[in-house]
Amino acid sequence: MNLFEKDYAVQVCDIGSNNQLSNYGLMRILQEAASVHSDVLGMSVNNKHITHMCWIIINWRVKILKRLPWNKIVHVKTWPSITDKLYSQRDFE
Repeated sequence: MNLFEKDYAVQVCDIGSNNQLSNYGLMRILQEAASVHSDVLGMSVNNKHITHMCWIIINWRVKILKRLPWNKIVHVKTWPSITDKLYSQRDFE
């Protein structure tokens, strides 16, 4: 398993009217983690002119256990779990 871990602060743009992490904010953080991990693996949009490949998130399945307030730290773990010729599955915790 090729695990990537990083801490992200919940920013003002990530919270909803209840001052807690919104769905949009969570997706933004997870997409950022996936993008950084893809770059580390050499498969990001920055390398597509070389590899002719990059990761694109096209579907989400999310279970939210707790919503954090503004300025709290979210520890994100992500890894590619299933890979075939054209598609991969990326998991998050």
